[in-house]
Amino acid sequence: METKKFTQFGLLPVIIFGILLTLFSFKSYYLGFDDTSGRIYVGLSALMLVCALAFYRIVIEVDENQISFKLGIGLFKRTYQINDLTSCTPVRCSLLNGFGIRRIANGWLYNISGLDAIELRFEDKRNIIRIGTNKSDEIASLVSSLIKQTQDTNESSQIEYPSFINWEKWISLFIVALFGMFFLYIIKNDKITINKNTLDISGVYSKSIDYSQIIKIDTISTMPELEIRTDGSFFMNQAKGYFRLKDVGGAYLNLNLKYPPFIRLVLKNDNYIFINLSESKETTELFKKIETRILK
Repeated sequence: METKKFTQFGLLPVIIFGILLTLFSFKSYYLGFDDTSGRIYVGLSALMLVCALAFYRIVIEVDENQISFKLGIGLFKRTYQINDLTSCTPVRCSLLNGFGIRRIANGWLYNISGLDAIELRFEDKRNIIRIGTNKSDEIASLVSSLIKQTQDTNESSQIEYPSFINWEKWISLFIVALFGMFFLYIIKNDKITINKNTLDISGVYSKSIDYSQIIKIDTISTMPELEIRTDGSFFMNQAKGYFRLKDVGGAYLNLNLKYPPFIRLVLKNDNYIFINLSESKETTELFKKIETRILK
């Protein structure tokens, strides 16, 4: 029997990862590779490219001995022997199952687009395997006929090629770890350093402020209302990056709203900067040090 190949293109992952890749690429280009944030966005761009290549299609191949599938360029793939199967049926998945590589109630789902899939059941396994495809009826009919032929001529025996399992787990863990590291990097307390001529703030939304550009400094106990985030992050009362504030307009923030007071800097170009530290005493000391630098 000639090997038959069935290919489904994943429009949804291509659109999602394509948009994210474009946004992160522009962001890294804008910030530059010399900037820490720029390098982070370069890494995120590379991650989105890998995800796009990993999930842009799903290919199912069937011959008289086995059925196999691979996602994208083949980072995730698996092969099953026909004589290990008891059935192959067309099914329709729930939207709640989601897309990608998913653990479902009684097995695994590999899907990139749509809700149609084939469901494989095995001789000595309770777990099922669902593989997304837009040719579920055709593939199920073909594989079912091969299963019947095998059952008529041979005893069932389980031979599986699980070598990809480690790849799947390690690559999945790597992707999760990258997102986790980026998330932790965003929410960690950034370092504010008082240098000879500049006030430097580290982190994803790093900033360097020349003392000569500061025309006013004071402290406030209540922050203006945050209207919109223009290019920043807000999580667990931590605001970092650029926001639009009520009655103020655009401003750069690096602070935790739970710990007043807040240092307010007004620059010559009418830009506002609001910062603080995790303890009010430390914020007050930082204010005095900055004020001393400005007065020199």
